[in-house]
Amino acid sequence: MTYVFTCEKCEESREEIRSLSDMPQDGSLICSCGSRMWRDYGKEQAGVRQASDQTYGHKISIAMECDRDQVAENMKFDREHGLAGTEYRCTEDGLGAGPVYTSRLHQKRYEESRGCFNKDGGFGDSQPE
Repeated sequence: MTYVFTCEKCEESREEIRSLSDMPQDGSLICSCGSRMWRDYGKEQAGVRQASDQTYGHKISIAMECDRDQVAENMKFDREHGLAGTEYRCTEDGLGAGPVYTSRLHQKRYEESRGCFNKDGGFGDSQPE
């Protein structure tokens, strides 16, 4: 199941794929800013990907994460494919780093540059070829 968590301080959103038995005891995660992230039922029901670019916020992709040691290599790849400036943030366990999408268009271009697509995507999202 896909869950959306939003930070109570910086309002960063994070999408997590977890089983119900794998959910944290208190229902919260720790944000990169150090504050608590709570489950955001509104964004789950509305679909974070369905928001307009102006209200998109910054979303860290867990599915597209890489090992922390590969961030420099990924940033070089991004520059070569017109995605310069893509930010990577460490995941909760500290072992990986996920790209931070700034808009639906950014997400689409990032996924397509790597030959990936959004299985839950709608019209305008990255699609399989």
